[in-house]
Amino acid sequence: MSASPPVVSGRRRSREMEPDPDDPNVAVDANGFRFRRVVTRVEMVVEGLTYDVETTSYEELSDEEYCRRMYALLRDYRREEEEEAAAAEDNTSRGCKRARLSASDDAVRGLPEARAGGAGECAVCLQDFGAEDTLRAMPCAHAFHQDCILRWLRVNHVCPLCRHALPTQQDEDDEEDDDDSDEDDDDSDEDDD
Repeated sequence: MSASPPVVSGRRRSREMEPDPDDPNVAVDANGFRFRRVVTRVEMVVEGLTYDVETTSYEELSDEEYCRRMYALLRDYRREEEEEAAAAEDNTSRGCKRARLSASDDAVRGLPEARAGGAGECAVCLQDFGAEDTLRAMPCAHAFHQDCILRWLRVNHVCPLCRHALPTQQDEDDEEDDDDSDEDDDDSDEDDD
């Protein structure tokens, strides 16, 4: 004999569905029906007040209060999502900054000017070279419009075609730091004499 599910309709309810009236987690709704409160340990902060779900049932809340609390939950959830996204973006940005160091000012100033002699196009803007266009040639001999390659080298230190690397600003800064420390070492050696 299989047990049939309890009937919960307007007129008849199974005794199995009725909660124990002595249970502290039992509440009575406006129509006199008993129901078991869902007891949770969830707390949420609503406009500076701590609200404990354990002590308040859904039915005890006014529509306005319910909406206010749901809004607060969603606002907090959205804020957490935005903070996580910002943290992820920050981590990604830091990774990109390390990977895409700009070329050093000295290396960029040292690029020789070139003239468009034959047919060709700039690999940065994909426009054909004009007879009067000013070009710059990378050490690898690839030529680009001057404005295009200068903009490119502000965010990257490699040739857009073959990835030939120019010295970075970080490289030059490190060399200067090494030179300064060498001078300090030389000064300390002289003091020892």
